[in-house]
Amino acid sequence: MAKARTFGFVLIAMGIFLFSASVSGLVPLAIVNASLNPHVSCAVTLTSISQMFTGWNTTTGGPTVAGTTIAPVNQFYSTYPDQGKKALTSPYPNPPPCSGLTVGTGTAIAPNGPSASTFVEIDNLIVDTTAKISDNLSGGDCNTSFAPYNGGASMNGNYCDAYGNLEDFTNYSGGCESAVNPAVHRLCIRVHIDNNWKGAGFCGTGIINCDNATLDSANNHVTAIDIQGFLWFNNGAPANQGRAYSPWELHPLTAVRVHVQLPPPCQSSATFSWAPTSPTTGQTVTFSSSVNCFVPVSYTYFWGDGSSITISATGTATHAYTNPGTYTVILQVFNSTNGAITATNSIIILSPPPNPPTASFTYSGVQQVGSAIIFSGSGSGGAPPYTYSWNFGDSSQSRNQTAIHTYSTAATYTVILTVIDSLASSGQTNKAIIISSPPPPALVVSFSWTPSSPVINQQISFVSKVTGGVTPYTYTWAFGDGNTVTGANLATTAHTYTNSGSYTVSLSVIDSANTNSVSSDTVSISQCSGACPQPPPPPSQFDAIGYLTGHPLALSGIGFVFSGVALNRRGSSKRKKQFF
Repeated sequence: MAKARTFGFVLIAMGIFLFSASVSGLVPLAIVNASLNPHVSCAVTLTSISQMFTGWNTTTGGPTVAGTTIAPVNQFYSTYPDQGKKALTSPYPNPPPCSGLTVGTGTAIAPNGPSASTFVEIDNLIVDTTAKISDNLSGGDCNTSFAPYNGGASMNGNYCDAYGNLEDFTNYSGGCESAVNPAVHRLCIRVHIDNNWKGAGFCGTGIINCDNATLDSANNHVTAIDIQGFLWFNNGAPANQGRAYSPWELHPLTAVRVHVQLPPPCQSSATFSWAPTSPTTGQTVTFSSSVNCFVPVSYTYFWGDGSSITISATGTATHAYTNPGTYTVILQVFNSTNGAITATNSIIILSPPPNPPTASFTYSGVQQVGSAIIFSGSGSGGAPPYTYSWNFGDSSQSRNQTAIHTYSTAATYTVILTVIDSLASSGQTNKAIIISSPPPPALVVSFSWTPSSPVINQQISFVSKVTGGVTPYTYTWAFGDGNTVTGANLATTAHTYTNSGSYTVSLSVIDSANTNSVSSDTVSISQCSGACPQPPPPPSQFDAIGYLTGHPLALSGIGFVFSGVALNRRGSSKRKKQFF
C-alpha cells in the first residue's frame, strides 16, 4: 500500500495529470489532483456515478452490489464491519487504504480483479431534488466518543453525521428517492460526513474544504458541489428509498466544495493566419502559425499552387501568388514522437486594383470679393465613375463636378479637389487662388453755389458734391480770379468777387487712392443795382505779439476780451479792451 501511495504523490508533485481522451470523455481511474483534505494522503481518482458501477438493478434503477470500477474499503476490516467508513487517518493506527480490489460479479471482492483506487472525486452534483441533507438531527448517527478503532476517547461533544443523497443532474433528472423508470439508471450516491471525522476536527464547521455548511448550502437543489471520499459497501442496510436504492456510499466523505469547472483535457491543434487578409497577385503574404498542446519540430506549408516550404523555426513563412484565385493552404506541424497535426484554410488572391485616380481642375471668373467663380473638376485613371469633393478653403464645400463659389473676404485661399473612384481609391490636387477687394466706384465731383446771381462784394457759398472714390478727399478750389484754396476740410467754402464778370470756377478732388476728378462751372458777377455790399473783413490773423485779430478771443481765467485790432487807412492800429 505504501508503494501505491508514494507513486500517487510523485505523480501529483510532478504536476502530471493522467487523462485518457475518448469520444465519451474521461475514463475511470484518472488521477487528477491531490486530496482537498490534508488528513488524506491518497491520490484522487476522478470518476462519475455512471463510471463507478457496472451493474444496475432492473427494478429500482439503482446500482447493484455486483460490479465496480472502484475498490470498497470494507475488504480491509473484519473485526469491526463499520471500521472502513469511520476509520480516521494518521495519527490513528488503521487509516482507510488508498487502493484495493474491485467487486466482481457477485457480492465478494473479485479475487483476481484489478487493483483500483478506493478514494474518488465526483464533480458537479446537486442534492437530490426530492429530499435534503440531514445534518445534526436527533435520531441520526451521533456519538460523543470516538469508535474503539479510533481510540474510544471522548470527542468533547455530541457529533452527528451530515448525510443525504446527491444526483448527477447533468445526466439524470429523476430524483434519488422517487419512483422512476427502472430502465433509466438512477445516477445517485449517498454521502456521509462521519461524526468521528467531525469530532477529530478533520471535517465540520469552519473546516476548509470539508465544512458541512457547504454541503447544507446545496439544499437549494441549484448549487452544484464537488465531493471526495472513500467508497463503502453498506451491506448492513437495504438499498431502499432513503438510500437512493443503492447499497453504496461515499463514507467517509472527506471533502466538499462548490463546483469548480476543471479545464478540459488538452487537445493538440494547429492554426494559422495571414496578412494582409485580402492579398493580391505578386504581393508578399506572411503566414503565422499557432500550435496548442504539441511540441513542433518542423512546419511545412503547402501553398495550394503546387509549391511548398518546410521550416524549423517559428512557424512563420511568406509566399507570393502569381495568379488570382482561391487556394487551399495546408500547414503540417511535425515531431518524431507524436507525428503530425494539420490545419487547412482557403485564401483568396485578388487581382491588384488599378492605380488611384488623378484629379485636376480649372477655374474662371473675376477673382474679387462678391464675384462668382466657376470651378470645373475632372478625373482620370482609377476605376470610373468618379465622385467629386471640393474644399474652397473658407470652410465651404461642394459635391458637384462643376461648382460655383463666391468669396466674401479678400485673401489667398487653397482650393482642394478630391476625386474618388468606384473602388474608393482617391486622388487629390490643390491650387492657390487670390481674391482681391473690388475697386471703389468712380470718383464723381460737382458743386453748386448760393446766391445763384451774386453781385460785386457779395460773399458766395460754394458746396461740393463728391461720390465714389476712397475717402478722405483733398479739395482744391480755383475761383477764376487768381485765388485758390486747398485742404481736406473744404467740402464747403466761400469767396467774394470785387469785380463784375464771368469767372470759371474749378473744383479738383483727389481721394486717398490718388484718384483725381475735376468739375468746372461759370459764375457770373453783376454790378450792384444800388449800394454795393461792404466787403467782408479780412481773414483772422495773429498780430506781432500773438493776439488773435479779427475775432474776439475769450481767455479763460483772465476776465477780459480783446476785441481785435482795427486797421485804419494809414495802416496804424488801435487795440481795444472790453472788461466783463
